[in-house]
Amino acid sequence: RRRRVVIRAGAAPARLDAARARLAAAERRAAWAAGLGSAVVTAAVAGLACLVPVLAPTLTAEAASVIALLTLALLEPLGDLVAAAQRVPALRAVLARLAPVLR
Repeated sequence: RRRRVVIRAGAAPARLDAARARLAAAERRAAWAAGLGSAVVTAAVAGLACLVPVLAPTLTAEAASVIALLTLALLEPLGDLVAAAQRVPALRAVLARLAPVLR
């Protein structure tokens, strides 16, 4: 025997508004975390690139420039690492749902 769930017309919009507000808050937190992670990676890589001549004063200008540019080249993969780290909770949830099937 099936049980019918009756939702009053007045309650549905309120529930949708509450769900929308929770989703918007979660999206703001995710965007803030992604921005913070990108900012930290950018600051660290730029700082390291600027410190190359200070940390190795005996290098020629050409060698210091090459090392600084290689350091700046790390920005892209490290930025992707930040994005991947942000997806870890969602991937864990997917794996938890797939666990019964994969065993």
